[in-house]
Amino acid sequence: MDPVSVLDYRYGTEEMRTVFRANSYLQALLEVEATLSEVQEQKNIIPKGTSKKIRKGIDSVKRERVEEIESEINHDVMAVVKALEEQSGDAGKWIHFGATSYDIVDTARALQHKSAISLLEIAINKLIKSLSILAKKHKKTVMLGRTHGQWATPITFGLKIAGFTAELKRHKDRFSCEISTTMNLGGDDWPLYLEPDSSKGGVKEGVGYVSENTKGVRVDLKPGDMMVYSGCELE
Repeated sequence: MDPVSVLDYRYGTEEMRTVFRANSYLQALLEVEATLSEVQEQKNIIPKGTSKKIRKGIDSVKRERVEEIESEINHDVMAVVKALEEQSGDAGKWIHFGATSYDIVDTARALQHKSAISLLEIAINKLIKSLSILAKKHKKTVMLGRTHGQWATPITFGLKIAGFTAELKRHKDRFSCEISTTMNLGGDDWPLYLEPDSSKGGVKEGVGYVSENTKGVRVDLKPGDMMVYSGCELE
């Protein structure tokens, strides 16, 4: 074992480590490249039938080959592109079309973080359940209260644990507020519509919400523009 840090072997779970392993990161990069080609094909930016060949090539890409190419060209993302190109036939020339390296890297990392958050949600639910049981069990167990590091009015151990539980529930709520982005990589303007009614996911105090209908306030996302939003809230 030649660990980079104690996170490699002492802390965390095997499931969480798997999310961030090199093979998982490579698969995320390949998934982003394939999805980009699918969207571009839908938008008639690249030829029809191209994305299917690119996605099919993913299963044949090996990390060893990617690392071999990277050692030759000294570019991590282009090594992935070239390795996928080798497995995609004549469709390979359309891989990564119109993108920059960090369009791909940032999106791939976001996919990893999304998977990691799912694991954290499971863990935090288990912890909340355990602490709730502990709080009820000790609702009459007296202990010293503390203020500014000094003894204070007695409280119960159950109350102390209930405070921790409430804080964890707030963290759980934060998990459900996903950060999303919408970016126009090229082609025509993308029309987005902001709902005017906050009760239906609408504008509130100047913050808009993405709507699937065409009755809200229209915002045109031009090529190269990015919109960042938390849940449905736009920034």
